[in-house]
Amino acid sequence: WQVPKQGVLCLDFVEVTKPLTPDSVIVHPDGRAGPAGREPVSPMFSPPMSRTAVGNLKHLFEKLGKSVEYESPEEYKLQVLRDWSNRNLFTCEQLDALLPCFSEGDSRVQALVIAFARTLDWHGFGNVCLLLTQAEMRKLRDKLGAVALFDESSAVGYYELDLSLPEQRFVGQELIHLAIDEPGENFVETQYNGIDLSVPMPWSKLLPSRGLITLYYCRASSTIERTRVAGCLRSGDYPWAAGGVIPEDHRSDYTVWFWRDAYCGGGGQPPGAEWCKGYRLRRIRQKMLIISQSAAGVFSLLDSDGGGGLGHTG
Repeated sequence: WQVPKQGVLCLDFVEVTKPLTPDSVIVHPDGRAGPAGREPVSPMFSPPMSRTAVGNLKHLFEKLGKSVEYESPEEYKLQVLRDWSNRNLFTCEQLDALLPCFSEGDSRVQALVIAFARTLDWHGFGNVCLLLTQAEMRKLRDKLGAVALFDESSAVGYYELDLSLPEQRFVGQELIHLAIDEPGENFVETQYNGIDLSVPMPWSKLLPSRGLITLYYCRASSTIERTRVAGCLRSGDYPWAAGGVIPEDHRSDYTVWFWRDAYCGGGGQPPGAEWCKGYRLRRIRQKMLIISQSAAGVFSLLDSDGGGGLGHTG
């Protein structure tokens, strides 16, 4: 992009840091790659830490259990989590265990904000986010940004992208680039403004600047395994890997329960497109829970005339 000669450019410049581990490979200023040691550290990573820095949750759970003694239990628990994160890292499995400790949507979101840059096997963080409701996920995206949450090494999932927002448009463009490189059918049930769509070729260069695109992004099992190790199929293109390899401790085998039990049994992401139907039903259920907390309540609202049928389906 050639910077224009006129106008006012407004932007936020941010840097996302990730935990550096002893087995991490870093890129030195002169382009050499090597172990961390005492060498200059790539700005992508925070100061050196190891798996021993992952905290034992027993003591944390003990502190969280004392929240009933405080006037604002959720605020107390978030402060405990902040203090803990200053000295410890988390794993995705630990975040899975911690989320039920927070009973309010806002505090669940804030807990993941706290843990975002403090998760060791952070390539599984997106799978932890699948435990949130749709409303909670929107709040998390507003706080952290769609680009920061997007991880092409674990890109399998459902996407609902508002193309009028530059961050979400960027994610959509990245998904198209991935689909061009990766084998198989990657875009499943793609819709643009609610209408079924086969992605036009011109979109590979530039997406529209308005409209809503929804899709399920799918991968073959071979692609999932390759991207888990290298980040993407194009060797050397992934910014969080050096020498074409993601640090071992940053990789994650965490799999959200509704994928692990039905589709992939571990490894983080389900292969193929079979998972799409189950995830669609899960999204429908979540939307119904916004209307009412029980199935009976939902159907009573849909049964507008009291005749025992669905009187309203809009």
